[in-house]
Amino acid sequence: MRKNRFLFNKHVVAMATLGALAVPLPVLSNEPGVLVEQVCASCHSLNNLERSAGYSQEDWQTLISYMIDTGEGTALSKDISTYLAKHYPVNTKRESTVVKGDLKLTFKYWQVPTLGQRARDPVQGKNGII
Repeated sequence: MRKNRFLFNKHVVAMATLGALAVPLPVLSNEPGVLVEQVCASCHSLNNLERSAGYSQEDWQTLISYMIDTGEGTALSKDISTYLAKHYPVNTKRESTVVKGDLKLTFKYWQVPTLGQRARDPVQGKNGII
């Protein structure tokens, strides 16, 4: 009995030291604009949204899934993607230009190690490794 009490007290002291007993859990807003700020700005600047090419709701959902795990088809994912599609729709000013004629392209894909990372601007080293 005394040993269990000692372990319990030790656990409480450790939790208090870590702040786990005093820190409130974050609460996500019900307002879509504030929700986007809470979720998106926790990792990167909201200027990324302003500079984006804009996307449809489906494309926003795909992009969001590369950054955070909201769960496919959840209310959180739908709320965020609906807001983003409304306020940052597809920007036709940045559309690609179609090149006429035959082209030969090669694409190489690789998996990035962490959710939220995206492979972009790869550089080949002298040894040939990307």
